[in-house]
Amino acid sequence: EELRKKRNILADRIDVLELKITTLENAQESLKREVSSQISSTLSRLLRQDLYRQAEFKTAENVHFSFSDNKVAIDGVDRFSESSTVVLRLLFHVALLSASTKIKSMRFPRFLILDGIEDGGMELARSHLLQRIIAEECATYGVEYQLIMATSQIAADLDNEKFVVGREYTEDDRSI
Repeated sequence: EELRKKRNILADRIDVLELKITTLENAQESLKREVSSQISSTLSRLLRQDLYRQAEFKTAENVHFSFSDNKVAIDGVDRFSESSTVVLRLLFHVALLSASTKIKSMRFPRFLILDGIEDGGMELARSHLLQRIIAEECATYGVEYQLIMATSQIAADLDNEKFVVGREYTEDDRSI
């Protein structure tokens, strides 16, 4: 009789723990969906602002990404020109940062370093627009964050004390 009581107590405890585990798993899945949705909607909005160099970006609606596969697909397409891949990579990271400023429980530091703005044969007008898109997105954040963007050719309207830290480096006045 005493063993039956212990068994019943343990069975009740198992039920409570299983319910707690299920509740936590459901909450985690819900948060994953919220974060994924926020990143996807932000990324599609940012991509639609790019110069018309990649048709999928101009009409970007369905953004799917997989960290395990290291892929981002825009409306089912996951292969882009080299410069569009650079734009996609940079704006994906900005979308991550943006999501972290909106979702308190998201585990992503509000710190981002973007380099290689001119990679992939990026044309100057596209690079400058990309810089403006990033600056405008950051201006919407209502929390503290830090974004460092390294570029060799800054957009003229961003070349001021609000955005630039330190001196300019040239061929004659190098950093190293």
